[in-house]
Amino acid sequence: KHSSRFYLDDRYMIFQVEDELLRIPIRHFLNYAPDIFEGMLEQVPPEGEEPQGSSDHHPVVLAGVSLKDFEALVGYFNPDVPGFSDTKEEWISVLHLADMWSMEEVRQTACKKLYHHTFGPIEMLELAEKYHLPYQWAAPAFHQLVSRSTALTVAESQRLNPKWAAAIAFVQHS
Repeated sequence: KHSSRFYLDDRYMIFQVEDELLRIPIRHFLNYAPDIFEGMLEQVPPEGEEPQGSSDHHPVVLAGVSLKDFEALVGYFNPDVPGFSDTKEEWISVLHLADMWSMEEVRQTACKKLYHHTFGPIEMLELAEKYHLPYQWAAPAFHQLVSRSTALTVAESQRLNPKWAAAIAFVQHS
């Protein structure tokens, strides 16, 4: 009988992100996004070819994923490997990929970690909008912006969803 705790899946996959190859354990990806990553493992290669992700010559190419974001997610999954430093930028990267790959548990962890970092109100509203974050994210930023004595600048307005910018202007002038 295999141990339920210590019979670890140590399969590795080679990923190409931008122009770099990364060889990483696949178990975390299978735990948090099985629909996506199991499908990669189950693909049968054409006769005579290696499976995708099995070598440097046949990596899984992650188009549209930045190396910075992927390294942050891999660092989160592998806390014993040096490099993940718990910065706001790294947690935004983790949130971005967790959101993209529907890793809900990872997404929730990133949200909790990010909530304790310092953000300007515009940046906070941008993140809340982009990643559909809970109300407690948007409320303090919205309150901060409507309470200040100056209107939104053109640059701030352009960064926000037009609905947010209009609501802030409306409350400030009422």
